[in-house]
Amino acid sequence: RSSLKAISAMIELYPNDAIYRKLFVAFGCHPHYAKQWTSFRQQTIDALTTNMYNRVVAVGECGLDYYRLLSCAETQKQVFVDQIEISKKLQLPLVIHSRKAEQDTIEIMKEYCERDQF
Repeated sequence: RSSLKAISAMIELYPNDAIYRKLFVAFGCHPHYAKQWTSFRQQTIDALTTNMYNRVVAVGECGLDYYRLLSCAETQKQVFVDQIEISKKLQLPLVIHSRKAEQDTIEIMKEYCERDQF
């Protein structure tokens, strides 16, 4: 799990380096950390809306992971929907994680994503 501060520092450290000019990030809350979303939420929105150095290109990795259930399924679903709404508002694509949760992932996407959105 990376933080806005760490990513920003890395880009600032090498702003003209050829490798870092090609570095782009997706910013979001992985399903394992869904129970911590309230602390990640504002940081994620800040990273996406300020679009650090035009490097943020997507929301994610977000979705559902029922394999380890490090956050309960209901919390994961709520956080996934919240990130879908953020991506729609900011018109950014999603990077989706789905492990042992394919049916719920598809159902949520059918309900909250428009066909031509992504």
